[in-house]
Amino acid sequence: MQDRIASERYSTLAAYADFKGIISLDTVIHKNNVYEYIAKIVKEKVSQGIKSENICVIVPQWNLLYPISRNLRTLLPDVEFDAPDMSSIKADDSIC
Repeated sequence: MQDRIASERYSTLAAYADFKGIISLDTVIHKNNVYEYIAKIVKEKVSQGIKSENICVIVPQWNLLYPISRNLRTLLPDVEFDAPDMSSIKADDSIC
């Protein structure tokens, strides 16, 4: 299955198709400090002029999204986030 996924070709017509994003990986940070670490990155990027709507925080499991989004909202009250516990779109609890 992984070979099939890797061989697929994707393209986009979006205006930002050639934009190079930034991926951050820290293998040293303790799990108790991850909220502050992510907030620091988001705050830095917003201060550089990147709109919050163009910032994406990805988590490996759905159940981690809620605590991260709540903590980021607390740590960064002036930054608008579109996350499940902040928008009208919620996960279907019957399938989680």
